Amino acid sequence: MAAKAPPVISVKDEMRKWSRSIKSQRKRIALVRTMDYLRQSHLSLVREAHNHTNVVAVSIHVNPGIICKQVIVKC
Repeated sequence: MAAKAPPVISVKDEMRKWSRSIKSQRKRIALVRTMDYLRQSHLSLVREAHNHTNVVAVSIHVNPGIICKQVIVKC
């Protein structure tokens, strides 16, 4: 069975609605913050977060002044 694609949220109110939905299910959320593109160290943080919580969210801040490579990663 293929895993469901995670939601991509780019609006603050959507994030608030999503997080409240998760919390209403009595689940905890861990946030892994990133800058520019995903690195192996970020994936290590995601894996570790899964050991401590139910749901892991990853923020990807893209600086428009920097050209970034698109990286597709499976955990």
